[in-house]
Amino acid sequence: MKSFEFVIAFYATKQTLYAIRPIAVKLQRSALDCYEAYNMVDSTIREIKDLRHSLDTKFSQWFAESSKLTEAVGGSVTRPRTAQRRIHRSNSPAQTTEEYFRINLGAPLVDHLLGEMDTQFNHESRTAATLFEVIPKLILENHDLENLAEKLLYWENDLPSPLSLTDELNNWKNNFSIIDQLPTNIIECIRLCDPDIYTNIYELLAIGCVSPVGSSTAERSFSALRRVKTYLRNRASVEMLTGICLIHIHHNVEVDVKCL
Repeated sequence: MKSFEFVIAFYATKQTLYAIRPIAVKLQRSALDCYEAYNMVDSTIREIKDLRHSLDTKFSQWFAESSKLTEAVGGSVTRPRTAQRRIHRSNSPAQTTEEYFRINLGAPLVDHLLGEMDTQFNHESRTAATLFEVIPKLILENHDLENLAEKLLYWENDLPSPLSLTDELNNWKNNFSIIDQLPTNIIECIRLCDPDIYTNIYELLAIGCVSPVGSSTAERSFSALRRVKTYLRNRASVEMLTGICLIHIHHNVEVDVKCL
């Protein structure tokens, strides 16, 4: 752990992953709005791209901090021996130690993170993102409502009258064209949407409200079940096991003892 190779790898990983820390925390919350979540994803990807463009300057700072930390623990700033043939790690030639680690460590790390973000949050995985275009702030900027209606027909089976969707979108857009303070998320939109007038749009907003951003809630239940279902509760009924898991997951919710 005192080797400079370990210290620079640890420090570069820490600084690179700091860009995704806010979105990693937000995506684990069940109350996060999908529109806000996708905006945070795009902002994070742009931040990582900016880091990649300015990597030369950033990595010089990382190298200096890693050198100080290595010297503080009694290590020395060195780089691995460069061989003619290497198959287990990058071996690009470099003139200095800083350039070696920037080419073989810093750039591949940021490129890999950027590629994983693009793969995880590509356009094909954002089917529900079309629902956000119904938000007044976005629909006022849209001049092709027929194209938007065709995209929203992806949920045709859930709509009460899909044939009138284009007309509803026009009325919905005209309704907010004279309002100064526009709603900025789906929750505010569905509160202002009259289900008797905008039947299709109300259903689309309802779908957008319940569309999950991630799978953290389901994964949390799996972890809770692993801790709750021990050999002492191996023969517990389904109702008892479900109740114990809910209490374990939602431990902040007060439970009436009389109901137990």
